Amino acid sequence: MADIIAPQPVEDDFIALGDNFSEPTSPPSRSTPPSSRSLPWPTAPPPWVRGRDYTTAGEVATFLHREIKDFVSYVSPTPEQARSRARAVARVQTCVHGLWPEATVCVFGSYATSLYLPLSDIDIVIVSEDGRHADRASLFRLANALKAQQVAASGSVEVVARARVPIVKYVDRVSGIAIDVSFERYGGVLAADTVLHWVANTPGLRELVLVVKTLLAQRELSNVANGGLGGYAAVCLVRSFLQMHPAVQSGRIRADENLGVLLLQFFDLYGRHFSYDDVGLSLTRGGKYFSRRPQKRGRDSGSGNGAPPVNYSGGGALYIEDPNDPTNNISRGTYNLRNVRRAFAGAHEILAQQCYELDAVSRREWRARTVLGALLRAPAGVEESEEEDDVKEICRPASRASSKGSAKAKSIASSGGGEA
Repeated sequence: MADIIAPQPVEDDFIALGDNFSEPTSPPSRSTPPSSRSLPWPTAPPPWVRGRDYTTAGEVATFLHREIKDFVSYVSPTPEQARSRARAVARVQTCVHGLWPEATVCVFGSYATSLYLPLSDIDIVIVSEDGRHADRASLFRLANALKAQQVAASGSVEVVARARVPIVKYVDRVSGIAIDVSFERYGGVLAADTVLHWVANTPGLRELVLVVKTLLAQRELSNVANGGLGGYAAVCLVRSFLQMHPAVQSGRIRADENLGVLLLQFFDLYGRHFSYDDVGLSLTRGGKYFSRRPQKRGRDSGSGNGAPPVNYSGGGALYIEDPNDPTNNISRGTYNLRNVRRAFAGAHEILAQQCYELDAVSRREWRARTVLGALLRAPAGVEESEEEDDVKEICRPASRASSKGSAKAKSIASSGGGEA
């Protein structure tokens, strides 16, 4: 398949993927599984599949779709975890108002959008009408108050004053949750409002984002300070993928009913086919790709709002136009894009291989098996059920798929069916 090299009409823009998403009538040209090497199969069922019965799924695509739903349910916060975070925010709010009664304490990031993983930190920003707290003195005054009032765990407070965005970092003494506090920066709050709107109006977005964020976190590729792909950028990448997907946008498939197919295609596109050097992502006005090559202002510029032309050729290995500021590349800090791309490509290979192997065994053996468990481990910090697990069957390695394979198994690795 050809790389995406320049803006195209919407229906032709999704060059990396085919559009036969319903019932494939013939197998893809490749007649062997994507890899002949043995990939690790979990020796025991991961916790999100315990007690689940996938024998009625019928199709591998449906199996993976259901497993993704169960994984998302597993990593989503319990009511008690949500209350614990809310109480942690209330404690810092009380501390801040004791120092500055006029200040407003806002949450943003994954906590504000409910796209956080069990051990994700909480991002807080303190704002005022006149921006009076945008100084180093406010950082140290808050840090001292957090210590004195025993809001922070002993020895956990750190002032990062020389960063591009100065922050106070600490760990909440009661909950053990890590919290970052910044001052007078409202952009994160606007971004959170944007993401909340997307989640409410984009079926499948939340589920795909949580899987992608878990993969990045477990590969140590989610920290922007280390060149990873940040949470907001990951959301934008998934959102753009769904915006530019012809079958989703034409209504031929529903994203929230075809999560397995879409996850494989997401990893295939951004891991193997997307031309990062030549193409940027814009999520405004329905979404589009734009050329990163030097250009004059015109219809192919990212914003198209009459503003002076932006230098899209620089500013980072990946260019995602900020929906709230077209001159800003929200992924400019992702200098480790090479490893992010490798992680996505490897994820596609692993999942496709497990789909081939799953299809080679009897549907009656699907009860305690997993596809996603070959890619992800159970995230730390998830509260396990106290009930004794009555599932004793282990996930045995599936027998190797034959060289001829099954057209239905191959379809999920390329562009085929799902639970529509």
